[in-house]
Amino acid sequence: MKKWLYNEYKLGWTWFDYVFLFGLLGVQLIMTPFMIDSGMSIGWNIFVLTASFIGTLATILCAKGKMTYYVWGFIQTIMFLIMNVILGLWVESAEQLYYLVTMVIGVFVWKKNINNDNKTIKPKKFTIPKFIATVVGLAVVSVGIYYIDVAIGGTAPLLDTLSLSIAIIANILCSFCYKEQWILWFALDIVQTILYFVIGQPIMGVMYIAWTINCVYGWYNWNKGKKEPN
Repeated sequence: MKKWLYNEYKLGWTWFDYVFLFGLLGVQLIMTPFMIDSGMSIGWNIFVLTASFIGTLATILCAKGKMTYYVWGFIQTIMFLIMNVILGLWVESAEQLYYLVTMVIGVFVWKKNINNDNKTIKPKKFTIPKFIATVVGLAVVSVGIYYIDVAIGGTAPLLDTLSLSIAIIANILCSFCYKEQWILWFALDIVQTILYFVIGQPIMGVMYIAWTINCVYGWYNWNKGKKEPN
């Protein structure tokens, strides 16, 4: 256990990484009084705040390429699923179910791509043909999701559609260690930020602002090391 904790939270970390980690979590903590939704119960606010902190920790670990991303990410995904069902965000709920499935795949792929020197994953390159195919697929999937969401009475069909469509592709890239995932996560987090402020959930909105910042951090980290061929 001691060696595992060392590999995950000490090996490969710099002082900047720790400052970024505790800084981002600290900002969320400072913003907590302004993030509380007065229209919801104390229990609900505590639940959402906890989910947001765990989610931020998970995304930072993903940016570092550490396997414990999947530990915290799984907990966060379950909590987000519960929250989205309660809020009536059906497409968002489907997104969380999708994350649970791809996380299982991601664990095995990441384990095969671990750099033994610092216990972080080795990022892969994304080819131009695959990028073009991804854009086309994203457009097709978006149209289908939009009409389904409208049919089932989703709370915010346009934002829901953008969210799930981007998430599908971004999570595939994450599971298979492609660094270009961070471009899509950046776009997704902006969409999610808008979504949660629109539906009156400031806690989640602030969390997604933090996640947007983390995308820049993740892009930097995943571009520092050697990119493995596709």
